Amino acid sequence: MKSIYKPVAPYTAYLANGSTTSFTYNFLLLYAEDLSVYIDQELQTTGYTIDGVFSETGGTVTFLTPPAKGKKVYLVRLVQLYRIIEYQDNGDLLADTVNNDFDRIWQVLTQGYWALQFCMRRSPWGGPWEGQGFRISDIADPIDDQDAVTKKYAEEHYNMNRWRADWSATTAYYAHDGVHCDGSSWYCEHDNTGIRPGSNTYYWTMMAQKGDKGDKGDQGVADAQATFKTAIKLDGSLNNYITPGLYYNDDTAQATSANVYPENNIEGEMEVYYIDPANTDVVQKFTSSKNNYYARVNWGGKWSAWLRFATSTDLANYYTKTEINAKFANYYTKSEVDNLISNGGGGGGDSSGASYEFGAVGSYALVTVSDAFPCGEGGSIAGSSLRFSSVYDGGKVYSGGSTPAGTWRAFGNSVIGNCGGLILAARIA
Repeated sequence: MKSIYKPVAPYTAYLANGSTTSFTYNFLLLYAEDLSVYIDQELQTTGYTIDGVFSETGGTVTFLTPPAKGKKVYLVRLVQLYRIIEYQDNGDLLADTVNNDFDRIWQVLTQGYWALQFCMRRSPWGGPWEGQGFRISDIADPIDDQDAVTKKYAEEHYNMNRWRADWSATTAYYAHDGVHCDGSSWYCEHDNTGIRPGSNTYYWTMMAQKGDKGDKGDQGVADAQATFKTAIKLDGSLNNYITPGLYYNDDTAQATSANVYPENNIEGEMEVYYIDPANTDVVQKFTSSKNNYYARVNWGGKWSAWLRFATSTDLANYYTKTEINAKFANYYTKSEVDNLISNGGGGGGDSSGASYEFGAVGSYALVTVSDAFPCGEGGSIAGSSLRFSSVYDGGKVYSGGSTPAGTWRAFGNSVIGNCGGLILAARIA
């Protein structure tokens, strides 16, 4: 008489020693194909035999070649979910056949409950899901706010929002990095290496600006109001603004040539900062509301002319005193130009910059004047009546050229009289 089926775990595991070839299993096996054999989680389909089928106490798996030492051997009963026995009308209903058929159902149920222990579970009374100390792998990157994240995703986003301490010219920085440089905190907008914060607004945005030391109040307590800078509204001549800071003007009436604005009746914002360790020389960078970009410097109380830049990046790139000196040191101020014109003298100097700066307001060049246009000393000339004739750039003289824009003023008379010929002229508007 067959005993009542008693469910047991359909699973046996061993650690191979390199010599053993026989491994037992202790559960009922109705069909040999219901037993799956694994070595280190790799399914084996050949190289072994199975005995003990129909034995309630189990049987043995014998390998032709012993599994290597340290390998894990798994014997797992995985019953396929389909019927094998089919009953016929008026056929024999044998006890062993019925018992085996019902045992197979119980084996499937046992297999299902056994598999549940490897699933994430939670209490029916609520609470979180329990991972039981196991990892979860092969999941997608998150989309919604409450999605779980992978280790790779978390590390990438942690690295994208790092505080990298003091800036270094040799360190590679990535978007969203934060650094400390020249007393201020900076936020990296785009990947870069060797681009100093403050030199290029495409790569760096200031998060917190270093302020001036506050005045000391009673009992030596510093006044914090001067420590944190905010944009200050401009009032009057821009020549008065030599204290580092951020400034703005939204009053068109203030934006006049009398107040030394680079564009007449065009307001904008301006940044001022020191460009030498002694804090005596400053640069002003002005961005007009028309998105035109200008800069000028003050050497020991003497202002250069405004220099116009093609883009905000070009403007931001001029940072060091050496770089700024190369752009401004040989430019004439408006008063110097007026003095040269009124005295009938010529002008000297070079363009001191990249070729795209030729023709900017405040620059000068050798030009050829139309024969039909008078060009006496100090006379104003439309750019449409001129052509760049000789332009000095980096030690080279370029002859011939395009028609400049704007309005120009002659330095002295033409070499062939009051009309035509070659003159030195400065662009005044």
